[in-house]
Amino acid sequence: MAAFGQKTYLMAEGGGQIVGVIAFLVENLVTRVDEVVIHRGAPQGAVGRALIDAMESASGDLQSEVAFVFLDPTSNPEIKAAFLAAGYEEQKVEDIRIPAWREAVAESKPENTVLLSKRLREKLVLKPI
Repeated sequence: MAAFGQKTYLMAEGGGQIVGVIAFLVENLVTRVDEVVIHRGAPQGAVGRALIDAMESASGDLQSEVAFVFLDPTSNPEIKAAFLAAGYEEQKVEDIRIPAWREAVAESKPENTVLLSKRLREKLVLKPI
């Protein structure tokens, strides 16, 4: 949480305690998720899905076209499973077709992370909002 104030943090609560956190930034119609933590004692799938849904809703409010998730390959595999169940797909930077999206990922993808993506809007924003 070193970047608090630079990006959005959403928390999931269960039983009066924080059981999960997701951190993301929406910039130039692209959502970038770089932190996801779920308490080991929490129901991973349910908490993961709640965090993903909340992040996608907030991203939609900001007209984001796509979400990219950067996961540490050593992170809890249930976090990746939650994203895959929500429609995300593993992708390589060079396979991203839209130049602005590819550039955004190339600029911000931490080394040695797994890249997941999901298109959030069918139609691209062609003129400034």
